[in-house]
Parts: sequence; C-alpha cells; structure tokens
Amino acid sequence: MFWRTFVLLLLIPTLGFSYTVIRKDGKRFDGTLVQESENEVLIKDRDGVTLRFKKGQIDWEKTVAERTSEEKTGVRPKERTIEIKSVQKSPKWSGDPISIDFKDIDIRDLFRVLAETGKMNLIVDPTVKGTVTLKMTEVPWDQVLDVVCRMYGLGYTIDGNVVSIGR
Repeated sequence: MFWRTFVLLLLIPTLGFSYTVIRKDGKRFDGTLVQESENEVLIKDRDGVTLRFKKGQIDWEKTVAERTSEEKTGVRPKERTIEIKSVQKSPKWSGDPISIDFKDIDIRDLFRVLAETGKMNLIVDPTVKGTVTLKMTEVPWDQVLDVVCRMYGLGYTIDGNVVSIGR
C-alpha cells in the first residue's frame, strides 16, 4: 500500500491531462483524472462519462508500468477516432435496439430487463448493488449494458448466451 501511494504521489503531478487505469480483468481505461482517494479513483473518459474504480479493481502493476512506459517513450497509445457516416447500428453492438425510461430502478433489476431483452442468461455478483436512472431511445441492449457497467465500475463478460456481471 505504501509503495502504491508513494508511486502515485510521484506520478500525480505528471497526470494533469491524462490517466490510464488497467483493471484486474485486463480492460484499459483512458481519461482525465477527476479525483483519487484512499478507496477509489475517478476518471472522465473521452465521452465525458465519469468512471469510478474501487482500489481493489485496479491492476496496479500494469497501471504503473503503463504510465512509466508512456513517460519514457513520450508516446501515448493511439487515440480512437469514431467516424459516423450514417445513423446505423454500430457493428460493435449486435443487440436489438430498445427504448427504456427508468427512475431509481435497482441495478440488478435493470440487468434482468436487459438479459430478458437479449434472451440471455444472467449471473450478477451479490456485491453489485445500487439504483440507476436512465432514459435510452433505440439503443442496442448490449450497448446499454456496457454503458451502465462502465458508469458503475463493473465488469462483464458475455460467453455464449450467458452474461456475467461483477466488480
């Protein structure tokens, strides 16, 4: 813990514009550091979405190694650019579009609705709790799943027809 805090204190001044977090499941997140506390890290991604990571979710060795590599080479990973040619369903999202409007729905119930819409089986870790307010119009159900999981710092996998969600 001391080592992580010491390294972060050394790196924080250089992180004014960008911050990379690599979760324990290997997923990488880039953004601007919003806040770092003893228990969590908040970054704002390119889309303006604030992502919250609990300290236990972050693979600190890979995250620190990534920052060190960027500082030595002076090269950041190539930024993704999205070109929208027409209003079509992105090939990344294969789910049927849905329109939903919920206020303070239990997050587990939302995942049940999404799994039912996508005709998927669902496993949710018991530690996943909270409420969600969202309004989506004609958005693929799997994109809704991805956005909600990113907002709440959750990970998910889709293996065949089974969706597993956890921290």
